[in-house]
Amino acid sequence: MEWPLTEDERATLRAAIDRIVPADDFPSASEAEVDEFIRRLLLADAKRLTLYREGLSRLMNVGFLQAEPERQSALLAEAEGTPFVQSLIQHAIEGYYSDPGNGGNREGVAWSMVGFQVTA
Repeated sequence: MEWPLTEDERATLRAAIDRIVPADDFPSASEAEVDEFIRRLLLADAKRLTLYREGLSRLMNVGFLQAEPERQSALLAEAEGTPFVQSLIQHAIEGYYSDPGNGGNREGVAWSMVGFQVTA
């Protein structure tokens, strides 16, 4: 599986989407494989990939991965109006609730959460 991001960028992405959709009674965004949904978007669009690389770099430069979850949320909130964080939020939600065939929403976990019957 080709990844357009470095391991550090991918780890930062997974941590960030888990702040947007954290685990509770249902899986977090990374547990639902939302990063796979985003991977597909990034492979299809060079401009989007550049946006993500720049945004993830800024998060890495402020120690996002090493920060406590509350601080991670604060860092995302501080940058909420930026195109990167706006895209990240949109893609995390889309990936969480999308058709599992698009990546994300592994085994239809989000659909089960809202009461949608998943059939094989």
